[in-house]
Amino acid sequence: MAGGMESCLAYTIQTQLNTMIQLTPIEIAATSQQYLANVVENLCQGFCATGSIQPTGGVNYTVVEQNTNGTVTTVTVNAAATVVYKPKNSCRSVVKQFTEQFKVAFVGAANAVPTIAITTLNTQITPENEKCCNIAYAVSLATPITITATFPA
Repeated sequence: MAGGMESCLAYTIQTQLNTMIQLTPIEIAATSQQYLANVVENLCQGFCATGSIQPTGGVNYTVVEQNTNGTVTTVTVNAAATVVYKPKNSCRSVVKQFTEQFKVAFVGAANAVPTIAITTLNTQITPENEKCCNIAYAVSLATPITITATFPA
C-alpha cells in the first residue's frame, strides 16, 4: 500500500505543474475587464465522468499584487481552487487544493493608483481528460469574473 501511495504522490506533484488557467475575454473596457476564467487541474485518481456523484468545489479570486508605474497598473490575480471528488472504486471523497495566477493591466492617469475589485459569478465544474470507460482524470472550473479599477478623482 505504501508503494501505491508514493506513486500517487509523485504523480500529483508532477501533474501540479500542468495546472493551467485560460482567460477568454468577454468585454474589455478602460476600467473594467470581464473574462471567462477556466482553471483546469489534473487529478491523481480518475473519477466516473457520467456517475451520479460529480466533483464539487469552487475558485476564490483575490488580488495578490498591484504595481503602478507611470500610467500603467499591473495587477496579479490569484485563483485558489478547491475540488472535492470521489475517485472510481473508492468509498471516500478526496479534496484537492491548488492555485494559479495571472496578470491584467489598466491604463490611467500618471501615478494614479486605482482600487481594484473582483466580482465573480457561479463556477461550473466539468470533467476533463476523459479516457476509456468514461473515466476523467482532470476537472475544469469555469468562472465568469469581472476585474474593475477605480481611479482616484
